[in-house]
Amino acid sequence: MDKVCVVLGAGASADVRGRSSPIKELNVIKPPLARELFDFDVNGGYRRIIEPYGGASFLAQRLGVRAESLGTKFDIEHELRELADHKEETVRRKFGEIPAYLCDLLAAASYGFTYWPTHYDDMLITLLADHPHDVLFLVLNYDTFLEQAISAYDEDWKFNTVHDYVGKNRTAKVIKLHGSVNWFKLIGSADRNWGDLIVQNNVLWKVEERLIHVFENRDPVIPVRTLTIDHNHVYPIMTAPLAGKGINAMVCPDSHLEVAKTFLKGCRKVLIIGSSGRDEDLVELLDSLLDPTSKCLYNLVGSPALEVGYASERFAKGVRALAKSSKPGCMFNAGLGDYVHGRHLEEFASAKI
Repeated sequence: MDKVCVVLGAGASADVRGRSSPIKELNVIKPPLARELFDFDVNGGYRRIIEPYGGASFLAQRLGVRAESLGTKFDIEHELRELADHKEETVRRKFGEIPAYLCDLLAAASYGFTYWPTHYDDMLITLLADHPHDVLFLVLNYDTFLEQAISAYDEDWKFNTVHDYVGKNRTAKVIKLHGSVNWFKLIGSADRNWGDLIVQNNVLWKVEERLIHVFENRDPVIPVRTLTIDHNHVYPIMTAPLAGKGINAMVCPDSHLEVAKTFLKGCRKVLIIGSSGRDEDLVELLDSLLDPTSKCLYNLVGSPALEVGYASERFAKGVRALAKSSKPGCMFNAGLGDYVHGRHLEEFASAKI
């Protein structure tokens, strides 16, 4: 089968719902874009979710103001890294609560936004059934919309362990480069104070694969700080600041990266959806493994809000194989739904390289 690498960024999650899948309830948490994560005017529910985290609430004021002033130029990875690496211990300690807030926010979106991730469902049918491919999903998002769609497509494809994401019998493998809302590590006895434990542990360090707990049956109403596994407090494996520090700092398991490296060496179809091109680790991975001397079919799907033109420039500058393949007609600016249902995906999937 032909191979295709599909990159999913925040813009893909923001446009995942189709008309056939209603929003579950009013005032629901919608999948946010990066610049909306600390914009508490977008949805009043954000304030409720961040309330248990005093340190995160304090830093969110700075992040929110910067996001508002910079607009589409707001680089959340840069802002978060500055806080995580701040010279003052007080700021670094408060930052330790930010990933927990983000985990709670995106879990609420993952499990409470819509009944079906319609556009992902349709994408899977096109790429796995209508025009069968071996698909590698490189996912920049923390939500679980893709896993929900894949498990619905094939009931045998579950995500109960980290190994399940890249099982050899699957033609749809999932690499979550930056972690997931349902990945956790244990940080200490539930009898102790969660805040004390995140200060005493190096919670932002990458954890060994064998210590990653996939906890799919999470109730998104329960904050991370009160969630327990085997009578232990937990901390989310979705540490955003590591995302911009290169391949070796990715929080996904090393075995997943090996699968990605093997797959990409022979891949000549690349579909990027909803990514700004600012993730240095993603750009480095694609540039190091995609063959710049081979012909590559490349589509970039964005929206006016995501400035697809600027994203195209970033990918063309950072990934040699995509620079060679970039041409008029490879960019689509109306969002995931239009791309999936407007025959563009069909044309991409049916094309022969």
